[in-house]
Amino acid sequence: MKVNSILLIIISANLVACNDSGNTVSSEIISKQEIARIDTNINKLYPDADSKLKQHILNVAVESLESMVFIKGGTFMMGDFKAPCSPLNIKR
Repeated sequence: MKVNSILLIIISANLVACNDSGNTVSSEIISKQEIARIDTNINKLYPDADSKLKQHILNVAVESLESMVFIKGGTFMMGDFKAPCSPLNIKR
């Protein structure tokens, strides 16, 4: 009985691992087609990268797109909060 249970667990784990077919990212904002396009670009740009690294890149890309907020009109420059900055004075 124990052997059957252990064997079942091992086979189940292997089947789950074999069923891993690419990206596992889902989003309510980004379409599956867009995620697939990002995944294709990652595979094209980084063909020698580890699959875990590719998955991490895909996760970061999708999460960053989900976090973007569209603001109509106006302008924004990085650091636009008017903090004093002197590039000559690097010792603060």
